[in-house]
Amino acid sequence: MVVLALPIALGVTTHLVAEGVFASIGALNVLLVQVHGSARERSYRSLWALGLNTALLALGTLVGTLGWLAVPVVAVVLTLVHLANRIPSSENLSMVASAMFVIGVGLPGASLAAAIDRGELAFLGGALALLGLAAHLLLLRAAGRPWPTPDPSTTSVALGSLPEWPHALAVGGTAAAGLALALSLGLARDYWIMLTVVVVLRARFSDTIETGAARVGGTILGAALGALVTLSVVPGAVQGALLLAFAFLFFAVQRVNYLLYVVGLTVFVLVLLNLVYPAGVVLAETRVLDTVIGGALALAVAALLWYTHYRPAVPGAPPLIPGAAR
Repeated sequence: MVVLALPIALGVTTHLVAEGVFASIGALNVLLVQVHGSARERSYRSLWALGLNTALLALGTLVGTLGWLAVPVVAVVLTLVHLANRIPSSENLSMVASAMFVIGVGLPGASLAAAIDRGELAFLGGALALLGLAAHLLLLRAAGRPWPTPDPSTTSVALGSLPEWPHALAVGGTAAAGLALALSLGLARDYWIMLTVVVVLRARFSDTIETGAARVGGTILGAALGALVTLSVVPGAVQGALLLAFAFLFFAVQRVNYLLYVVGLTVFVLVLLNLVYPAGVVLAETRVLDTVIGGALALAVAALLWYTHYRPAVPGAPPLIPGAAR
């Protein structure tokens, strides 16, 4: 929690709130890849996350200046990123790096200068997260405690064991379609549509259904709580404390309850971005609408993919993707 709080605290006290927010986002997205694996695997994945998050946030910010030309670029970049499962121990990396890219595309104020600034701040925040993880590992070793590693039987299937190109193309194409729809309708904060697609659209149809339902429901609950926090007249210190509380919530339940994880993460992101782009209840309403649109797109494409690629070739045969028929 310290690595998330420190950039925000420094930003608020020095009146450089935007800088603190982007550094905190960089730290957050390095921490989000710490789901599974040994200390060595997590360290390796974290270094890749640091580089990819920095580069993709800056690239996304540049793409955000292209208008309608951003649509095909988003499709290409996200497709390539979702083929990054060839990087060893890359579980969760494609999703987190893609999230940084679409955030850069959708946030206001895109320009070359903004791309450079956001990239630098994301790098500093991610580097801070790496230092925090290293300190945590040293403390565990000093106390004689092993690095926590989940039971392999309870670990989700890694992206590398699933079909590569159909899933990558589906994510890139669906996110681009979501961006095109948002531009056509004039929707604000259109990156939430793309972000929902990136998170929800999994290579297993059953995972998409479960994740999509939890994400939409969690976003609605989190948006309501986030609106209460951003609309209430409370000191900045109190909002900072609430940020930490919800950060603790989504990290604590990340492996055990995806619905609560989404609630905590939604509130954290809403309050965090509201510090830079104040919008109050409008920001919460927009996130709900965009999440519903992105979730619907992801579910429709997942159903189509399952029917055309993953359904049993012979009636009565087991599904090609484990759990797809559940």
